[in-house]
Amino acid sequence: MRSKWKGSFTELGELNNNSLVYSRRSTVLAEHVGKRISIYNGMKFVSILIKDFMVGYKLGYFVATKLLGSQIHHKKEKKVKAK
Repeated sequence: MRSKWKGSFTELGELNNNSLVYSRRSTVLAEHVGKRISIYNGMKFVSILIKDFMVGYKLGYFVATKLLGSQIHHKKEKKVKAK
């Protein structure tokens, strides 16, 4: 838990529409509502529109970093068939 006197941690600064963001640990502030940003999930940028219910949460909550089980197995099958 972060101290109240320090405030919320954010590396977002001034956001324009379609800004590229690498920081998944930044907190969404009320001034960011209504803006579309692209967050890096470790493989590609995922575009999201910030809505009012997202205020106070970290950006990482809204972008998945891992593939689901069926998607992983599907990729493995393609690699085996290609050989």
